[in-house]
Amino acid sequence: MLKRGKITFELLGYILKQKVLIYTLWPGTEKAACVESQGATFVAFNGKYELQLKTRYLDVRAGELQWVSHTLYAESFQGERTINELPWYPVEYHSNQEHIREHFLATASKFIALQGCHYRHYSGQAFATNEQGIVRRQQLDKRVLVCSDLFEKLMPDYQHSPIIGQLEIRKEELDRSSDRIFCSTTVRGYCFGTAEFRESLPIISIHNRLTSKVEFAVEDLQLISWHGDALANLQIPPKRKETLRKVVSAISAPVVNDFIEGKGNSIVILLRQAFLPTITHGFTDASAVLLGSVRHSQQRH
Repeated sequence: MLKRGKITFELLGYILKQKVLIYTLWPGTEKAACVESQGATFVAFNGKYELQLKTRYLDVRAGELQWVSHTLYAESFQGERTINELPWYPVEYHSNQEHIREHFLATASKFIALQGCHYRHYSGQAFATNEQGIVRRQQLDKRVLVCSDLFEKLMPDYQHSPIIGQLEIRKEELDRSSDRIFCSTTVRGYCFGTAEFRESLPIISIHNRLTSKVEFAVEDLQLISWHGDALANLQIPPKRKETLRKVVSAISAPVVNDFIEGKGNSIVILLRQAFLPTITHGFTDASAVLLGSVRHSQQRH
């Protein structure tokens, strides 16, 4: 039966031994994820039998790599079922095992790179879990801030999965560990200007801006595509524009001596009209787009 890729509910526990790689779809994003099995149990629930599978995966909590618990459920069924059509199953029964393993490892590498604070474009389904464990979803297509550490500090009571152990390696070593395949497929952060999502996602205010605190699918986060014509459309004298271009071009090496990790690699430029001091704030907001434009232009050449 197993050779035909079939299984019965009664024999499902047979293929769910400990430390087996399990393929599942993550609640909230419906993206493929890999977790490690920790033991299966048949239980009676509402007059029916179901199988509960204890699993674990890796996430960063309080700045440290932690093993986090995640329970999967399967309702009883009659007769035979195709294994890779079940809600979750061992990775070895996936129709393209090599491809899905590569996908998990690529997502893990991206998860590792997203530790800290990052400004990204997100196009996909964001979600949040409330106090009752109910998952609320919202489709997004906008720029967001990924910052799991800040998320934890501002939301200490967020409905996280329980921690069950700590990985005995540092975050910097994870990319070389075989356990990286179990990395979380989501990261936590914020999306700004989300008044239209008031009914579906939790809202807070940061610097008087409505902000949703949500989780993002790692694979749906992309680098921001800057507008290449921002500098060309900047209305300042040509000599000053050329000076600005040369200053940004000259600062190519990142600053590495900052005592805060990940900081010190940005340039802040205040564009101010001496005769119009009241529009300084507008120029300041535009400076990020301008710098992105200059660097985008450099990359093309």
